[in-house]
Amino acid sequence: MDKKDSLHKLIDVVPEFSLDQLLCHLAAIVGGCPDNDTAPSSSSSSHLNPEVLITGAVVNDAFHFFTQLEGVGGKTKVPFILDTGAFEMLLMKDVADQLNLPNEGPIEIAGVTGSVQAYRSFVGVSAPGTDGVLVNYPNIPCVVDPTAAGNLFGFRFFLATNQVVAVNPISQQMGWFSHAVLLN
Repeated sequence: MDKKDSLHKLIDVVPEFSLDQLLCHLAAIVGGCPDNDTAPSSSSSSHLNPEVLITGAVVNDAFHFFTQLEGVGGKTKVPFILDTGAFEMLLMKDVADQLNLPNEGPIEIAGVTGSVQAYRSFVGVSAPGTDGVLVNYPNIPCVVDPTAAGNLFGFRFFLATNQVVAVNPISQQMGWFSHAVLLN
């Protein structure tokens, strides 16, 4: 059986697995579990634990969640939509104003509705670890869009923090995993 057939069989049984089991099965298909086994772990208590675990909701084919942002002006919980198709984290202007985020220069951004003038900035992001303690990620690049009607959590966050993201639509949870955990 080749990797493609293995992946198709895995997709058929995904609802039966925990997030840890799913990640381990995927790793086995492409070359072995992170603990160097060649077979998936049968235990749901695998050592593969997320650094962050966020409960949210899948609504209209998108994962919605809250996370804490921090800037010079303080901290606030902010609603986001996970948008791995967007490169940058995109913030509404009122959020950036509340946090007093710096204007690091203009940028023109383009989307399905056209182009708009925005500006680059940086923001601190905090999210709950599996032990309930907040994990802090300082100085995350973002774009402030004065026309945005919502905040988008783009793919660049995961590149900047060396994280892998996994969403479980059944448990309505998103896990952030360290690349080091997955590759060792």
